[in-house]
Amino acid sequence: MWVKLSITNSRFDSSARNGVTLGYGTSRDIEVSGNFFGPDIDTQQIDLEHGSFTNLVIRDNVFSKILGDDRDELAFVISSADQVQIYNNIIDGPVLFRDASNVDMRDNVGISQLTVDLNSFDILVRDNEFDLDINNWGTPRRFAGIYLRSLLGVSPNRVTIKDNVIHSANNSTLIRVIDANNVTIENNSFVIDDNVADMLWITARAIDIHAFVNGNSVSTSADSPGSSLTTRIQETRGNQIVVH
Repeated sequence: MWVKLSITNSRFDSSARNGVTLGYGTSRDIEVSGNFFGPDIDTQQIDLEHGSFTNLVIRDNVFSKILGDDRDELAFVISSADQVQIYNNIIDGPVLFRDASNVDMRDNVGISQLTVDLNSFDILVRDNEFDLDINNWGTPRRFAGIYLRSLLGVSPNRVTIKDNVIHSANNSTLIRVIDANNVTIENNSFVIDDNVADMLWITARAIDIHAFVNGNSVSTSADSPGSSLTTRIQETRGNQIVVH
């Protein structure tokens, strides 16, 4: 018999490693809601590792900016998880989806960096307000603000980023796609500073890539006129990129 796990209305801070670690074995029906994750957690505020997870809900939490300076300090890592809902959170840190599937991330604010890699598929990121800023990453990694990448020869598929408001500060690349297929970037509003050199940079190294880029607006302030999201295409080793 399965028993639902609920982690609610609690405070996590000043830990030598993660705030909450879920791992080992098979778990399902997990809810993390109404919690405060403080700035003195040493690595991830929530980490899923060494297991498989089904039907995970993360809602109405506060994830503070972590004050440490390690490269693995993230708000949360969603790994080997299926049927995931993440909504109504304040997220003042980076987020990683790794081997995640059927994810709906919506109505959150903050989110200083987003990475999707390995065999992640059917990832929907919608109606959020991002504050992409490398100064909120702990030790800055040389990642784009939003980074979709293959890893260990495995590629994400069917990743949709739509209807978000995305503020960017101190990022040279806004969105980077490397060997991720069927990517949709649609109806987002980007507000950027003058550090951005590449808005959307797509590279095909090992697979052909189809991307759908429509209805996005880029401006330097909320009140200034918008322009289109420009795309840099990089095809290597005979692989092709088609942008619709």
